Amino acid sequence: MPSGASRVPERSHGRPSAPPVRGFRCLRRTRRPASRPGTHPRRVRPGSRPCAAGRPAGGGRPQHPGPAAGPHPLAGPDVRVRPAGHRYPAHPGRRGRHPVLVPADRPGRHRDSAVSATLDRIDAVSTLIASCPEVLRLVTGADGMAEARDSGRIASLLGPVAAAALADSLGTLRAYHALGVRSVTVAGAHWTATGLTPFGESVIREMKRLGVLVDVSGAAEETMDRVLAVTSAPVILSRSAARVLTDHPDNVCDDILRRLRTNRGVCMVSFAPDQVCRDDQPASLWDVADHVEHVRSLAGPESVGLAGSYGTAVGAPHTIGLEDASCYPNLIAELLHRDWSEADIAALTWGNAARVVREAKAP
Repeated sequence: MPSGASRVPERSHGRPSAPPVRGFRCLRRTRRPASRPGTHPRRVRPGSRPCAAGRPAGGGRPQHPGPAAGPHPLAGPDVRVRPAGHRYPAHPGRRGRHPVLVPADRPGRHRDSAVSATLDRIDAVSTLIASCPEVLRLVTGADGMAEARDSGRIASLLGPVAAAALADSLGTLRAYHALGVRSVTVAGAHWTATGLTPFGESVIREMKRLGVLVDVSGAAEETMDRVLAVTSAPVILSRSAARVLTDHPDNVCDDILRRLRTNRGVCMVSFAPDQVCRDDQPASLWDVADHVEHVRSLAGPESVGLAGSYGTAVGAPHTIGLEDASCYPNLIAELLHRDWSEADIAALTWGNAARVVREAKAP
């Protein structure tokens, strides 16, 4: 790992090195932090500014090494570390989601421009992946995810696409699927505003037939309820946390989490500070761990995953201890200290996501 990549709240004995993707034994040997951020020592690199309590050194934003040498920033020695100025999210199980969302509420936006903007983003992401064949692999299913992982590459899935970018056309949905898109978020469309219209129900059924995942993050509770009633395929929440812990519009209520257990869907817990913090305190990896545990307690160990939410906005703050994908081992260590089994950790970081992709095309 490049020098200076560690920005995690320090334990008294120093941070352990990142473990292999499939092993957790070295994390079990680490001691649990004595308290939450702000009360334990941190390492400050030479030249960085003093930090306020609970904030990382360097003015609240992690300091990264310069871009790696080579034709593309992803060609560096460790793609888990996000170089300064680049916004690529990597995931602990060597998989990555490539959102191709376009704003649905931009002034003057209409259906045709939403479709063309989405196609432009699909093309840009596909070009990026093709330019880094030694690092990334575009996949469309669980088998491709496993093959990419076994070959040392990051499995890259296209999606989600915004519901508004379907332009009220099942043909557009099928065209996106042919281009490799494997998830669509249902929030933000007129046919999902409060529940599902008849057209909305036909979209959900066609997504099930094609094997496209329904992403209900950010949707109204009535819409989530109708989606779960219409489809037998597992759904996903690609960027949600527990609303009972943090009242945020993109977070999910306990009732939906309980139904997720029956649906066999997956709630991917967001790391975004405004979705996990409480009482106006700086968000930390302990807060994320609390949300992950709450989701697991209601939805079950087979229905919880991780959504780093890295690179979703330029200059956005990051949760302390989870500033980029190189910090995932610290969250895993915290969960192990909370008596999670290695089987549940493996499901959280890889197995649940792979399963839901495989089961998207439900009978």
